[in-house]
Amino acid sequence: STCVVDAKWPEIERLDEVLVNSCQYLFDAAHDFRLWYNNQTNPKNKKQVANLSTEKLTHGTFYVAEKFPEWQDKIMRTLKELFDPKENAFPDNKIIAEKIKTLNLPNRYNKKIMPFAQKVKGDVLTIGPHVLNEKSLFNEMEVLNENIEYLTYTLGLEEVKIRPAHEAKEEKIRDECCPLKPMSMFYVMPNVAIRFVNPQPCNGLFSVDVPVYEGDTWEKIKKRLRSQTKVNENAPLKIYRYKDSVKGPFTIPNLEDHLGDKIECDLSAMGVSINWDEKQVEMLQGDVKIAINNVLIY
Repeated sequence: STCVVDAKWPEIERLDEVLVNSCQYLFDAAHDFRLWYNNQTNPKNKKQVANLSTEKLTHGTFYVAEKFPEWQDKIMRTLKELFDPKENAFPDNKIIAEKIKTLNLPNRYNKKIMPFAQKVKGDVLTIGPHVLNEKSLFNEMEVLNENIEYLTYTLGLEEVKIRPAHEAKEEKIRDECCPLKPMSMFYVMPNVAIRFVNPQPCNGLFSVDVPVYEGDTWEKIKKRLRSQTKVNENAPLKIYRYKDSVKGPFTIPNLEDHLGDKIECDLSAMGVSINWDEKQVEMLQGDVKIAINNVLIY
């Protein structure tokens, strides 16, 4: 054994800067997404307030850009040329403005050009010169997809999708989304509610309405049911349907045999179908559709 006074300092592994930067990127993105969400739910613009939906936003799409939009890319290249890495400084704003003026960018970007340049300057001086890189040091879509469950939960959404910025319908996103600065849109998806009823006496579980969306699975629906009823994930949860989906919900329950007129559903072998015209959710067993009249038992 070695005496403590002769022991060497422990060797520290080299810092994984890519991992650190990707972690910070995730935190910054989640913060920005919350701001976007709050802006959509509590807009300051009068026109936005007039068009504000009373329904809770349920879904979101996050847009990621692999490269800068053309007008931003030209400004980034110019700033990269003007940046002095030895002094860690840029020339005066007047020189930057004159240089950018020679780029002959489209007039519709005039109000965005200098604010963007100033923001990049600030990021370079506070974060580092790697901000001027044309591409991110890591795969942004991969980072967001790996943490999509966290992002969905922290924003209180039903589902989140990650998409390239060039696929966005909104011109603002296509023109302004850039590497390391993902953008987002939140919206309300149409749904049909299933009423889940618990017939067990003296257990404190109430009837709840659970929304069902296009493309849902029974696993997702059960997860929403657990969330609304506070049923633990590890607790057994069985789903039943009425033998007669029309008369069943209106029959006086038999407390001594509350499952007598019901059939247990093997949801693992079933799909979900929505009849939007009649606003009805149906169970799919192969090619057969089973009517439930939007009422199930749990």
